[in-house]
Amino acid sequence: MRLPHSRARSLAPCRWLIACVALCAATGAWAQRAATGTGFFITEDGYFITCFHVVVNSGRITLRNLKGESFEARAIAVDKSNDLALLKAEVGAGGRFKPLPLGLSSGVRRGASIVTMGFPNITQQGIEPKVTDGIINSFSGANNDPRVFQISAPIQTGNSGGPLITMDGNVIGVVASKLDAQAIARQTGDIPQNVNYAIKSQYVLDMIDKVAAQIPALRDSLARPLSGEKNRVADVVPALEDAVALVLARPASTAAAASERAPEKNSESKPGAGPDNRSQGASRGGDAESAAPGGAPGSAPNLAPDERRQRMGRMVAEYRQLQQQLNTLGFDELTLINQANMLRMMLRFDQGPVAGQRQADLTAIQRRLDDIGTKKAETVKRMNELAVEYRQLQQGNT
Repeated sequence: MRLPHSRARSLAPCRWLIACVALCAATGAWAQRAATGTGFFITEDGYFITCFHVVVNSGRITLRNLKGESFEARAIAVDKSNDLALLKAEVGAGGRFKPLPLGLSSGVRRGASIVTMGFPNITQQGIEPKVTDGIINSFSGANNDPRVFQISAPIQTGNSGGPLITMDGNVIGVVASKLDAQAIARQTGDIPQNVNYAIKSQYVLDMIDKVAAQIPALRDSLARPLSGEKNRVADVVPALEDAVALVLARPASTAAAASERAPEKNSESKPGAGPDNRSQGASRGGDAESAAPGGAPGSAPNLAPDERRQRMGRMVAEYRQLQQQLNTLGFDELTLINQANMLRMMLRFDQGPVAGQRQADLTAIQRRLDDIGTKKAETVKRMNELAVEYRQLQQGNT
């Protein structure tokens, strides 16, 4: 993927890194087996956008729309450093979806009205999608990260991958994370209010450009951007309802074990470029009901009170360690982005062997950014799993 389009920025030394948490959820009885998020269709034939951290290391991905229809999906491409994934729903000939058009994030005004829809905390809040609205607060995120918008639309765990649209109905961002209020409160004594982030649509378009080199029809099948702003949020919601879907991502090891225990009739394994660059089975007609809320509720293990407290203490310690790891990864990522921006600026003036070396350095930085993106996604997923299990143990105590 191409590196961020921004002018060089200096990273002054700081005592702490502003931490963000991604909005991927481990769900109820699936606490250790699956993650949920949100996503949206961008073509009529089933190309679909979500966040990379939602589907990282998944062996089976299911999309469920508002009509209750379920579709198996496979990963076509991922942009680890910018936390994006392009999926393709596995549908028969003639399958059609209602896509959202991708707009240009570069033309968005500060203070512009925005709307999003997603599936937050489905085991607690239900499977109905939730609509929230707000404005564009800023053109950059924590530590001046130029890849994201700061937005005021309230979002929660499970909103990751949801579309951020303007009042003309065009997608200008992908909901991805929020400021870690607890971490900031511990560091500053002040609780931040409703500080959330969405990846700019420019990075979605960059990923599509790269894929279109191999699949030219993808670019031609994108929905055309709309014009003419609507006056009310209710006027743009129907398009969201048609395009969004709940993403259910089962880890590779669990999906393989389930397949061995209960092979499905008339299912066929299709190789695909999985989010972790491994082959990923995608069977047609797979039953996703086991992943849906409303099934058997998650239950805490039957432990003695002392053992339960000890286990909760170990989980808290692991969560804090992961949080520190996430902060370190975030700092390393921003440092690399700053170095890449400096190299890009110098490349405008360098020629010959020097320019070749600069380009090689940029390629090496991108590989390191991809590795950091994978580690961040895996860390966030483990933190979400710990949070769900901790809540289950807490409920057992009460």
